[in-house]
Amino acid sequence: MVIVMTLMVIVISVAAPSFSGFMHGHNTDNEAERFVSLTRYASSRAITEGLPMDLGVNIKQGKYWVAACGGYTETHTNLVGFNLDASVAMHVDPPLTSIPTTTSNVWTPYIAMRGSILPMIRFQPDGFISDTSCRTVRFRQSSGNDLETWVVENSDHRRYDLSPGHPRSAHF
Repeated sequence: MVIVMTLMVIVISVAAPSFSGFMHGHNTDNEAERFVSLTRYASSRAITEGLPMDLGVNIKQGKYWVAACGGYTETHTNLVGFNLDASVAMHVDPPLTSIPTTTSNVWTPYIAMRGSILPMIRFQPDGFISDTSCRTVRFRQSSGNDLETWVVENSDHRRYDLSPGHPRSAHF
């Protein structure tokens, strides 16, 4: 009995690190899949309601959400949002290079909210994604390992897809 218990402890101690890495990879994949589902929901809402829908991302707070674009409706926007898994970090490309001005007539892929400039993805009522929207969203384990999942805008500019074969970035 002692020998069997010893063998079980050895097998579990050898398998536990591999299982832990497997679970961390699942967290990253699950978060990316949830984000893709939210993009599909936003696109569907934009088409059916005839209003632009914005998918906003607050990386510092670990949140992302969908709401009707401000200024097009005075009704409730049916905000739908999620909190990012604590073990997953998110990065949105392209990086913020300049702060949009309020005098500009051109919509930018960022929105000012409570003193922060946040990246946005806009889904148009005609089914297309705005040309100024972010093209890539990357999900990676917060622990700093190389497990990374990319969400990339499709070439037809109508949806985002998971891209497991996308090149991995050396810098996050």
